[in-house]
Amino acid sequence: MDILKELKSKKYNSVFESIKLLLAQFESSLSYEIKFPSSYKNIKNVCLCGMGGSALSAHIIKALNEVKVPFCFYNDYEPPKFVSKDTLFIASSYSGNTEEVFTGIEEAVRRKAKVCVITSGGKLEKKYKNLYPTIIFDIKLNPSNQPRYGLGYALGALFNIFIKLGLMDYRVNLLKDISSNLQAPSIKEAESMARELFEKAPIIVAAEFLEGNAHIFVNQINETAKVFSEYHSIPELNHHLMEGLKRPDLTSKYLKFLFLDSVFYGSKNRRRFGITKEVVKKNKIDYTEYKVSGKTQIEQVLNFLFFGSLVSLVLAIFYKESPTDIPWVNYFKSKL
Repeated sequence: MDILKELKSKKYNSVFESIKLLLAQFESSLSYEIKFPSSYKNIKNVCLCGMGGSALSAHIIKALNEVKVPFCFYNDYEPPKFVSKDTLFIASSYSGNTEEVFTGIEEAVRRKAKVCVITSGGKLEKKYKNLYPTIIFDIKLNPSNQPRYGLGYALGALFNIFIKLGLMDYRVNLLKDISSNLQAPSIKEAESMARELFEKAPIIVAAEFLEGNAHIFVNQINETAKVFSEYHSIPELNHHLMEGLKRPDLTSKYLKFLFLDSVFYGSKNRRRFGITKEVVKKNKIDYTEYKVSGKTQIEQVLNFLFFGSLVSLVLAIFYKESPTDIPWVNYFKSKL
């Protein structure tokens, strides 16, 4: 199979182009001019509301653990009880029409939270653009029009917001330099990884700052390749999951663990990775590993965001699935 030819075919090319533009999306939102009233300087906590692909970037921010105040996100209608006048409430909706986000922002406004909006348009832009600080991204850098492949926008927007408000110590120019110097992932390497995961249910294992990437990768495998996959984090999985590897008997046939390794993990977690691989092997379950490249944590995050996106698309090619169709999600929505 000629993977490059398939990637350029009508069925897969829009997603392939979106993947190639992930870093351009990131830089676009990172550079967006957004201004905050002086009252927004006294933030005591941050809460983000978003659904599906619109919330994926929040997982990366949470995993990086660089926000100076408590940060959480939720995927539901009702904001957490602590949301108040001291909260920066971020409403994130790719389409701008997500009902859970509308419910959340209305309640946040009622509680006098400091609201900020991330969207491509829709009702959210129309209603709130002139009321609250808003980042509106241009979806031309996401030809697939799939939020999970437009998450570079939301990630850049979050860094932009946190840096402007002094809630992170990153500098915009530094992030731009890192992004612009990253190289596109190897198609050959992505094909090799996809072949290892083909006809298996991938169990992704990560730790610390790469946990957000693991969540995103699983989301993309689910929606793009139409394959069951889930992720677990170390050290948490060492307290329960290992005992569940014994049954059912089909476990050894269909599961395959993928360990995302990094030189930047703490020494205790690096040791746990080695022992966990031993446990998986002793349970006669196959595993593979991927050493994430990059000179810093943020470089590794962006590198795997790029690479994982491509692997999920190549998996869709192997399964002959449409990467943009989401029939069961659409069925569910039609029944609501």
